[in-house]
Amino acid sequence: EPPRNAQNELICDFPGCNNIFKRIGDWRLHMNKHNRPYKCSFPGCGKGFTTSGSQRLHEGSVHQMHGEPLSCPHCPCKAPRRDNLLRHIIRYH
Repeated sequence: EPPRNAQNELICDFPGCNNIFKRIGDWRLHMNKHNRPYKCSFPGCGKGFTTSGSQRLHEGSVHQMHGEPLSCPHCPCKAPRRDNLLRHIIRYH
């Protein structure tokens, strides 16, 4: 149950945040900004997001996790991210 003030309004009890809400849905969305419950599943990243859609967008654009790996034009090597592929090409070709 979310905390409430004397006027029975929903309050954010995150340190330094004093936002007040009338609807529980608004309070939940706001709390996700502090908690960032949707974590990137790419090993070593751990970045958090307020929505699952933001998480998927990050994983797809930054880590290319929701698609085919990128192929090297010079050898059979495949990389999950564009920067990894470019580093491979510079290093080995």
